[in-house]
Parts: sequence; C-alpha cells; structure tokens
Amino acid sequence: MTTVAAGPRLDLREITTTAETSHTNEDALLSPMVFLHGFDSSVLEFRRLIPKLHDMGLNAMAIDLIGWGFAEDNASSMAEIGPDQKRENLYQFWKKYIKEPMVLSGASLGGAVAIDFALEHPEAVKGLVLIDAQAYIDGVQKPPDFIMDLGLDVLRSEPLRQIANVASYCNKDKFATKDALKIGRLHTFMPNWKDYNKKWMQGGGYALSSRISQLSVPTMVMWGDNDNILGTDPANKFASDIASAELVWVPSCGHVPHLEQADFTSEKLRKFNEKLNEA
Repeated sequence: MTTVAAGPRLDLREITTTAETSHTNEDALLSPMVFLHGFDSSVLEFRRLIPKLHDMGLNAMAIDLIGWGFAEDNASSMAEIGPDQKRENLYQFWKKYIKEPMVLSGASLGGAVAIDFALEHPEAVKGLVLIDAQAYIDGVQKPPDFIMDLGLDVLRSEPLRQIANVASYCNKDKFATKDALKIGRLHTFMPNWKDYNKKWMQGGGYALSSRISQLSVPTMVMWGDNDNILGTDPANKFASDIASAELVWVPSCGHVPHLEQADFTSEKLRKFNEKLNEA
C-alpha cells in the first residue's frame, strides 16, 4: 500500500479507507497539495513542512509511492518498479483520494516523478512545484545483481548516510544531526528495501531531460542557494526550459528547503496555491 503523512500530527499509516486521508481545507478555495520525496527517502522528509501547511489550513499530505519509503505494496511480484509503475500508483492514489486538480510537489528525484506525472496526467495537476529537483540526469545503471547488493549495503551504511546528511544542508551544525541521520536511515530497515531498490534500478529510471520543455502546467521552481548536491545551475535551466516557471531562491539553504527553511518554504507554497486559485 501507499503510505501517507498528514497534519496536524505527522502520522504514518497505510491507506485503507478514504476517511484516513480526508482533511478539509479551512480555505476551500485552495487546492490539495501532495508531496513526493527524493530517492531512497520517505515521507519523513516532510516532517517539518506538512504541520506548517496544515496550520495554514491547507490540505497537505506526503506519500511514499510503491517501492519507496515505508510503502509495502504488493510489489514483490513485480519484475521492476520503474517510472510506469510509480506513475500508475500515484494516479490511482489521486483518483481514489484527491479527485480534483492538485498542487504536486517533488523534491530531488521526487521532482522527476512529479514532472513525469504532470506530462502524462495534466488534468490532475493544478500546479507543479520542483524543490531542488533532479530531472536532467537520464536513466540509472543496471549493474549485475552482486554489484547491486554491495552498493545497497554501502548505501544503507551510517558513514555514507552521514556524508549525504552533511552535504544536504547549509547550516550543518543545526540540521546535520544524529537524529537526522537516524530518521534518514529508518526506511532502509523495511524488509523489502534492498529488493525494491534493485527493481527500481532494473526499471531504468527517468529519462525526462528532452521533455521538460513540454510542461504546460504552472510551475514554481524552489532552489536552495547553497545546494551542494546538485549545484544551482539546474534551477536556471528549469526556469529557462519551462515557459510558465517562476524561480524562487531559498536563502541560506542547501538541498532540502522543506527541512532547512520550512517557514520560508511553506509561505511560498501557500502563495503559489493562492495565485493558482485566484478568480
């Protein structure tokens, strides 16, 4: 099943009924907001942002798509968990629980998921938000199985996770903590984590660089001005390639504005939502 996190508390649970994801906008004129995390992460990536959006009266939720985070779908029978499977999973989630055009936000590789979905299902997307998104590097390698095993063992290790933890932030002393490391590793102890990551690599990954300019939905590009993971050049490229794009620089921020500058990010997201719904 897909997992969802929603305010006012950041609750992690499997979706089994519509009631579990029903949250009423205090401002009914604004669109529901759905957030997609990056590669090898989880809904906990939005643990600071979702409560702030909920306090603003917004219907906001983060989800783990099939094969990622804490989602324990029936993916064990699938030969691969690639873009097609993730797109269909998100579409079925939207069709069953959202049922209206949404503001779809993707962080890092979640940005590629969001772009792919907006290209294939523009009727479901009111607006698109790309948060330090990765979509210009096409595809993933498909190494032999034993190489994938070794690589994934390293990926789960504390030393490598801590390197990524430190690189993700501008204010490393405040945010690159032991708690952040533990939260970032938590989903890697799910029973199918390694198997599902292998199936992701076997799925070939996203190849979107030549299609980004085809996006037709209103788009906000949010980018940390000190992103040491992707750098800052992709932000300008998104702004140039997407005709409707608005570029927002997040000050004193690394690769994860939703964690490092949650107040600033939530305000910009609300304003973007309001702009989309102006009469």
